[in-house]
Amino acid sequence: MNYDAMIAEKKEEKQKVLDQMEIQKEIFLDELSKFTIEWFEKETLSTIKSNSEKVIELGEDQARELKSKIEELKKGTPELVKQYLEEGHLWWHSNEDKFSYYSGSRRLLEAHDKKIRLMLGELGIILIEYGLAKAKSEFGSNFSTSSWTQSGSSKVKFSYGMDYSDKLYSINNQYIELIRKAQEINDQIKKVEEKKNRENVEGWWKSL
Repeated sequence: MNYDAMIAEKKEEKQKVLDQMEIQKEIFLDELSKFTIEWFEKETLSTIKSNSEKVIELGEDQARELKSKIEELKKGTPELVKQYLEEGHLWWHSNEDKFSYYSGSRRLLEAHDKKIRLMLGELGIILIEYGLAKAKSEFGSNFSTSSWTQSGSSKVKFSYGMDYSDKLYSINNQYIELIRKAQEINDQIKKVEEKKNRENVEGWWKSL
């Protein structure tokens, strides 16, 4: 039995899955950009409405400055998404970690969710700067009504419940299915390699 040929075939099969995962990652990041721009708009309007007096107190110049900063943030969203979510360690096809992955219809991968919340915190930083929001301490009371949490010395994250778009959940679940496929192929490769090693040892033993 040609174990080397079998292993090579399985590795080729796995590479095709990894290539699909890279495509899925790019689709996810593109969809996340669209979602984030909409989220920034909704969160800004919600904050403005619930802090109408504070917004008026800012005066036209500062209000215009605030609006300009938020527009700039929205404009740079695709780059922001790459900055926070491009890192190889966040994606199974780049790091092949040993965790078990289970798809949930309304749940993103934990590592992605954490990074996205930090990315959304870029809006929080601006709102806090203009006195329209406050960040609770990461180690403080959980009873604070603030939707923003101070994370480290200069980072802020969105800490309220998140409901991502149906498309993001769908892309995420498809990526998890590909993780499972690749993990299955890894197991198959391992079994073939073990058989090959057993036969090699047997042949070596007989030749002594």
